[in-house]
Amino acid sequence: MRIFRQREQTGGGFERPEGMPEALYLLLARRGIGSTEEARAFLRPTVDMLNPPEALPGVAKACEALKTAIAEGKRICVYGDYDVDGVSASSIMYLCLRRMGGDVSVYLPSRHEEGYGLNERALREIARNYDLMVSVDCGITSVELIDLANELGLESIVTDHHRPAETLPHTTVINPLIGDYPDKFLCGAGVAFKLCEALLGREAALDYVDIAALATVADIVPLTGENRVITRLGLDKMNRAPRLGLAALRDVAGLGEKPFTSGMLGFQIGPRLNASGRLGSARRAYELLTTDNPGRARELAVELNAENDLRRQIEAEISGAALKQLENFDFIRHRAIVIAGEGWNSGVIGLAASRIVEMYNYPTILISMDGDVGVGSCRSIPGVDIHAALTAVAGRMVKFGGHAQAAGLTIRREELEAFREELDEYLRANIPPETYIPVTEYDTDAEFRELDVHFVSLMEAFAPTGMGNPMPVFHSRVKVADARRVGREGAHLSLRLTDGTNYMRAVAFREGRLLDGLSRELEIAYVPKINEFGGRSTVELELKAISPLGGAEALMNDDNDSFLAPFLTEVLYNKTYAFSGGKRISRAELSKKLTGSVQGTLVIAADAESAAGLGGADVYVGRFPDDPRAFNAICIMPVGKIPGGYTEVVYAGMPACGGLELETQRAAWTAHMPGIDEMRCAYVAVRRLLSRPVRGESLADYAHSLADECSLSEICLMACLLIFLDMGLVEDAGGFRLKMGEFRKLDPESSAAYRAAQKLKEEV
Repeated sequence: MRIFRQREQTGGGFERPEGMPEALYLLLARRGIGSTEEARAFLRPTVDMLNPPEALPGVAKACEALKTAIAEGKRICVYGDYDVDGVSASSIMYLCLRRMGGDVSVYLPSRHEEGYGLNERALREIARNYDLMVSVDCGITSVELIDLANELGLESIVTDHHRPAETLPHTTVINPLIGDYPDKFLCGAGVAFKLCEALLGREAALDYVDIAALATVADIVPLTGENRVITRLGLDKMNRAPRLGLAALRDVAGLGEKPFTSGMLGFQIGPRLNASGRLGSARRAYELLTTDNPGRARELAVELNAENDLRRQIEAEISGAALKQLENFDFIRHRAIVIAGEGWNSGVIGLAASRIVEMYNYPTILISMDGDVGVGSCRSIPGVDIHAALTAVAGRMVKFGGHAQAAGLTIRREELEAFREELDEYLRANIPPETYIPVTEYDTDAEFRELDVHFVSLMEAFAPTGMGNPMPVFHSRVKVADARRVGREGAHLSLRLTDGTNYMRAVAFREGRLLDGLSRELEIAYVPKINEFGGRSTVELELKAISPLGGAEALMNDDNDSFLAPFLTEVLYNKTYAFSGGKRISRAELSKKLTGSVQGTLVIAADAESAAGLGGADVYVGRFPDDPRAFNAICIMPVGKIPGGYTEVVYAGMPACGGLELETQRAAWTAHMPGIDEMRCAYVAVRRLLSRPVRGESLADYAHSLADECSLSEICLMACLLIFLDMGLVEDAGGFRLKMGEFRKLDPESSAAYRAAQKLKEEV
């Protein structure tokens, strides 16, 4: 189940300026741009759009303390974090204070031995060797540890961007979430950059805006407002004169001298820098960003690239182990996925959790257990504030912290089960079930003929894109002309699509598993991209979401025999359904079930008419859903094993089989089920037909040929053939070539297929 929703227009729109292409104008209007001036600022952000750094509460006091410390020759320690944001913030702060003549060092905690944030052992060590500590990207909730620093005589400044607790540390604090700063969602490096701007002046601070841009993209903060300006300025600087470390990392990643983009920072550069702290020491990433030695930059880049390859391997192993545990997961009962594994690499579990969130759209917590204590990484979905949820069950954890969409925790083994239950209870009570339906937002519908190279090139003005400012996404309904798996182990899905007028190539990354059972008609959301190959530019589609299209409407206008024949085989010959009767349910009651909850109800319909008028569910024709989340589904003439996980199965247009039976007329084709007289007539016709050299490609082919031999309907003849096969009167000689079986007198009632046919024929 997936919802495609056009992005709401957040502003009032504006009159299209002369010379602005209409396509660009419409996209800007949908993004809430309300004037020509706003449009100009959005498309061409400039340095004068940066906020004055003094607008951040605490900046003036921090500048005074740092300048005094440098003037007095005090030793300064920058305490950072091991991810890209923490390393970038540490690098900016170090380069800035060193430029001012400060005696400065950087301390980066070990992800594996110390975890996130300040810790007592490190703090005591710093207090013995330094006079002033500046935290970056951490410290906002470390009230007790800052109190300890004060007791130890260690002066401190806390710079952070995470959510503060009710009580702030008793020291100078800089955090955009405190006070009236106009841009609340700077990353940690963004906050460090603003402090640097206040210390050095804007022009000098811009020497480090590239590092701030890297962290802004990698930390997935909204690319709007000041973040957008920082990122644009940083990318411009990278492409004019790239920092040694970034240029070396781009090269070893196989990207040559391609221009730096937000996509490159987020998907190629950022993960390689993060690999440093995930598998070893984050100091290598910090050194890469601050070195002025080309040889050392190359050496570090090669090392981090190799470590990133290892990280991907470990991530795949953890993801596989977690998915194995999910094989019998009750998605209806649970509101979050909480999985623990022994000895999982705690630096990689967050990435594996993100993969599971992508697959299932459930808040996911993966916990690496080591003895009696586990370290967990949490990733959430839109509409579920995981930090608020953890706060509600805080008593079950040793500690936790983070954002609405990502968090970390430490928990004791004996608390795991209670933690799962209490988290489920909180989410069930506070989060509507509809939140768990994946939603794909798009800007506008498009026809393929509109998506030429010129049109797509206009969208480059939306860069830098990312969180809060995605590339424009388009929506279409298409048919699949060709589909295949591509990439390592068939990880990706390559498609050739048509919207009825034009054809386009498309790729869905990490969706190769969808090839089996892919519908012929799809609803898609996508970003068009320009592909340069052999000196020729073409437009290809990067698919963001795929959903089957057609359903009951397609069946109403199609030849039912193509679905009925395999369904009859399932019902009569494969004996998937052992009709036993059941409790009746009215159409009104069923509709209430489907609209009252998004999960748990499976409707098996014998034809499209039986399913007509039912909403609140996905519609499948000829198959069952393969989604373990058990979203409501209406399956018309499905073939295969009835999936588990559903709390209610309802049969429409046919008798119940261990479930509910919809109070409706039997499907029209059930009236064609044969009695004894029809079977006698069909048997004579079958003997006559099979005495001649005849071969059918399907059950329907044989029924069509038999219709020329007697006056029975093709549906009746298909049923007769299946009953004869069940009784052994007709045999399959292979390749769906039928032959007569041994003639013998048999009671039709001895055949389960015959009994099922009679049950189908009964009226409600």
